[in-house]
Amino acid sequence: MPDPSLASVRRICIGVLAVLAGLRALVVSPAVSAAAEDDFEWLRHARVFIVDGYTYPLFPRIEFDAEKLAATMVDMHANTLRMATSGNYWFIPETQFETAPDLGERDLLAEAIAACKPRGIRVVAYVRCGGAVAAEIVKPEWAYRATPDGQIPVRWDLGARRAAFCWNTGYRAAFLDLIEKLVTRYDIDGVYFDAWKLFYRFRPPYVCYCDGCRRGFRHAIGLELPYRKDANQYSAAERKIIARYHDWYREQMVAIFRETKRIIRSHKTIPLIFNLNHARFIRNLRFTDPRIVDESDAFLYEMSRTMLERVEGTSLAVSHGLAVWPYSDAYHGYPRIGFYRFGRRQHLFATMAFGGSPTLYHTYFFVDHAAAREPVREAFGVFARNEQYVAGFRSIPFCAVVWDDRDPPGHARRGHLWNYNARLNTSGAFAACLDRHIQVTSFLKEDLSDLKRLSRYKALYLPDIGVLTERQVQTIRQFVAQGGGLVMTYATSLYDETGQRRKDFALGDLVPVRPVELDQAAKEKIAATTVFGSPWDAYFRARPGQSVLNRPLTGDLLPATLYEPVAVRPGGQVIADVVLHGDPKPFFPALVVARYGKGKVAYLAGAVGAMYRQTHLRQFADFLRDVIRWVSPDGLPYEIEAPSGLMANMTACDNVRVLHLINWTGCKLEAPMQNAYYLPPVRNVRIQYRLPPGRSVAAVRLFVPAECEHHVQGGILHVTLPQIDAYQGIVIELE
Repeated sequence: MPDPSLASVRRICIGVLAVLAGLRALVVSPAVSAAAEDDFEWLRHARVFIVDGYTYPLFPRIEFDAEKLAATMVDMHANTLRMATSGNYWFIPETQFETAPDLGERDLLAEAIAACKPRGIRVVAYVRCGGAVAAEIVKPEWAYRATPDGQIPVRWDLGARRAAFCWNTGYRAAFLDLIEKLVTRYDIDGVYFDAWKLFYRFRPPYVCYCDGCRRGFRHAIGLELPYRKDANQYSAAERKIIARYHDWYREQMVAIFRETKRIIRSHKTIPLIFNLNHARFIRNLRFTDPRIVDESDAFLYEMSRTMLERVEGTSLAVSHGLAVWPYSDAYHGYPRIGFYRFGRRQHLFATMAFGGSPTLYHTYFFVDHAAAREPVREAFGVFARNEQYVAGFRSIPFCAVVWDDRDPPGHARRGHLWNYNARLNTSGAFAACLDRHIQVTSFLKEDLSDLKRLSRYKALYLPDIGVLTERQVQTIRQFVAQGGGLVMTYATSLYDETGQRRKDFALGDLVPVRPVELDQAAKEKIAATTVFGSPWDAYFRARPGQSVLNRPLTGDLLPATLYEPVAVRPGGQVIADVVLHGDPKPFFPALVVARYGKGKVAYLAGAVGAMYRQTHLRQFADFLRDVIRWVSPDGLPYEIEAPSGLMANMTACDNVRVLHLINWTGCKLEAPMQNAYYLPPVRNVRIQYRLPPGRSVAAVRLFVPAECEHHVQGGILHVTLPQIDAYQGIVIELE
């Protein structure tokens, strides 16, 4: 392996030569490229700037100065540049693709490398991967054809008339040739693909009628592709043929991805990153193939909207083992000015605290708007100065809240004021845990089949996860029997894999309850106490003497939600009941707990997550906190006295723990792309961290210098912070 310092000198020299030669292609030998890495840990704590090919400074005309941008990135503590090689046009020479009209002799990727590498900034090359580009440069023989007579659809998007490619044309060979040139000519640190998306910019029913698709499908399957002008007029037999075409096309794309990876890895040990768009697509065949997800190294999310969505989606990817680059400030239409301040800063803090690499979409305006840099500089600077407590650290697994957005037929409820569905229940459950400072991770539903992955957690929370497979049910049984804690709510496990309602809970042997067939009197009571989509003068009430729930619920009334009428079986203990109209007689059980093997389980009949998501009533979150505490074999790892707007996440590496605290106080409405102009501080924050058995505290440090008091009493580390402004990280060194 070459000496790293010599490699650095060579890279600098190459950069200088490229500039003197008019910045033509920067040609480097693999022998002098970045040293091969055994892993790509840097992907998990990159601070990413983007120069995109669809907007300023590359479109509609090139206004790019690599030296100024690199200097700006250093000032703002950014350490990775995702640089466009393509967009509406291409920006590097000597490929089969047409370059931007005003590119001339320039090579923008070479310019970026020459400016960034001497400053210690990694460069990841952006590659358009299918999709659509400026229509005037899409060669007809490469185009997606929407009809058998060869129609090439054209649409306006991002400032240009654009047309799409099909992989089963000469585009495939041109793309692979481009990849070969990228990894042999340029000293890049990774390749980003936008995106390995099936039928990218195709129209329903997502069939291409180019010669390559028609001949290839006929040769592979022995059938002709059907066509109807009205997509609703396809027969059942024709739809089956189209489904087979989709499967065939998917295999074509997987093969192209694998060939792309082979080419890259034959020259460089660098990561492959692609635009997965959203957490919901990790296992969604409609977006991409799971094999491409599994065989890639990191993913970009275009989910920069609410803070809840950011934290939930980032933790979902991390819990699945993925490195994730979430956008932090994305598709607004003002790329030449800066206006997001505190909101963007807090989103950056949250992304980094939960294990993601924040990725800024519009960045070039910072070059000439120095005053706009400070919020980003502050957030990036805190993590840059404390990188020894970031690299290699992972979130501590404690409570896994399963993510779902699929309702069985007829299950979702829509009312005049209040709605109930899988997405509201799962997002509300995660929000309640986050607001009550529970160490929480969003968890992919498909991972419920993986006992090894699930067993990392102390508590599993199934918020109205109606459909569970037999394998998932068996894995959950094993998890609890081995000592894990289970919380399940509402209709969890009441539906089979086809979406049909079961006669009993599939998990009913863990939580001893069964659905109740309602008599006419019960139906009338429920109807009389349901208004606007939610209970009316109906409540959850704790039973006297129970020890699961703390005040204010004990002895008091909690607002009820829609609930599943159930009866308790032997072995179950009723902790709270549904009560109506002040009637002291219980109507149905609301909370039932039990033990199963070495573990503990709790069933909550109400759809509490959905109602919390819509009302933010703290009593719901307190209720859930108490239940999670009870089912956990070791209680909660830490408890925090602070407003719900202070978000917390603990990470660990070896003998060091870091408790990240992000201020999101005040009512931010949690609406997409809302700016924040004022952020009040959080005062008098008190933390209790339960030390692992046999461990003591060697030191307590802070990411941000501030006043802090701490002491240990009875195996608990007590930390008091008089004030947290934007963010704080508490480093706990154990011995």
